[in-house]
Amino acid sequence: MEKMKKVEQGTFPKPKKILAFSNDYKLSAIFQSANQCERMSNIRHQALAMCVKGELLTTHGFYWRELPDEIVIDADDIGKLNLLDFDKAAGNDFKIYATKYQRRYEVILEHEFKEKELILKNRKRGKSNS
Repeated sequence: MEKMKKVEQGTFPKPKKILAFSNDYKLSAIFQSANQCERMSNIRHQALAMCVKGELLTTHGFYWRELPDEIVIDADDIGKLNLLDFDKAAGNDFKIYATKYQRRYEVILEHEFKEKELILKNRKRGKSNS
């Protein structure tokens, strides 16, 4: 009986949007809810929930993130928005794969990715790391 009252009063939280980022860290899709995401991508609820919390890196070849209310993203951002930039704005420091090939032994934290990228650029330019 109490559950019926809650539905009538509208006390259920508004569903959060789910974002899918490809293996090259670009936004690929925006889903209106976790249920829509699960139905359209055939992902199990547990795997999606673990990805969104940062407990699992990827599933089905994508990084999955929940869109916080304070960040606004629209369809124009698809293909342009970078996972690292999004996570920085959202305050996340999840583990990611160091390369787009998603090898298990190449897992690093996102803030380490920027450092690694800078070191590689400096090596290409012939600068030392010290």
